[in-house]
Amino acid sequence: MRGISGGTGKTRSLAWGLLLWSGVAVQAARAGDFMFMPTAAVVRQSGSADDPTLEKHQLIGDLFYSGDMGRLRLLSELQVDRDGADMERLQAGWRFGPEFSLWFGRFHNPIGYWNIEHHHGHYMETSAERPRILEFEDAGGPLPIHLTGFLLQGLHLVGNGSIQHEWGVATGPRVVDDELEPVDVIRSPRLNKLAVVGRLAWRPDSTLEDQFGLFVARTRIPFGGADRRLMEQDLAGLYFSRSLDRLQVFGELFRIRHRLAGGAGDPWPSYWAGYLQAEYRLVPAWTAFARAEALSSRLSAEYTALFPKLPRERQIAGVRWDFADNQALKLEAIRDTLVGGATMNGIELQWSGMFH
Repeated sequence: MRGISGGTGKTRSLAWGLLLWSGVAVQAARAGDFMFMPTAAVVRQSGSADDPTLEKHQLIGDLFYSGDMGRLRLLSELQVDRDGADMERLQAGWRFGPEFSLWFGRFHNPIGYWNIEHHHGHYMETSAERPRILEFEDAGGPLPIHLTGFLLQGLHLVGNGSIQHEWGVATGPRVVDDELEPVDVIRSPRLNKLAVVGRLAWRPDSTLEDQFGLFVARTRIPFGGADRRLMEQDLAGLYFSRSLDRLQVFGELFRIRHRLAGGAGDPWPSYWAGYLQAEYRLVPAWTAFARAEALSSRLSAEYTALFPKLPRERQIAGVRWDFADNQALKLEAIRDTLVGGATMNGIELQWSGMFH
């Protein structure tokens, strides 16, 4: 996450943005939900070298608001950590009907399951860590997790089930200082290159969590600085989520393709990625979980240097204890196999909460 430092003008812009956001949230709180989701975590590693994918200490505060005032809809999510503050999502929408809305602002890219179902607040996730293929851009993720522009959402009832769809036309990230950088809507709003995305989901029973879906996206990613390349990323995939009494299983499969659309150099590689996660509720307060993640092997040296926190494989197993109505402890064992073949092990203990 990028901090608030970097010049008086940027700091002043951020301050005005936070003031505007807090004023909107206070005025609208009666019509929606305001949540504060703090997280504290510590990681211990074993091996001959530190695992670059794991942060040794985490201290995060996530402030989330969502509410409707008539047809007007507002959503914002501000994340604060030791490095500063970022407005992760800031959206205004208009409800044309009960199940049809058009949003404008910075939103989560609707690629698949995880990125739509979860906030930045870790309390909303059973596990302590996101799948690495869906890691946030400033944490070394290789995909556009945030977009800024227009997002159309709709739902159509079909018997007891429903078809959900999202369609986005927006501006995507650029490569700055060896990482993807999405548009910062508070400090330095700007247009990058075009990103388009579409997602369809089928829920056989609208009252249950089961869903099956597919998604496609195309994002044009420019390079900042002296490197004037333009990379085109095509993304397609499938996902599912299935609940069977105490057991929930869900997963996603991604096909990621790149081509050089402008400038000189080599294109990024094209590869497959995916994960599968299972969660089993032992008793009401205790949930055991496990996840396997993997990438195909066709990654270039330039690409792995740009995204060094992307492991070849990851296996996690852990347990979550909801010891209060709004707080949880998670203990998670992590095993990473890096692109070069080195294997790293880690244990993470995480506390998270959700306060209304």
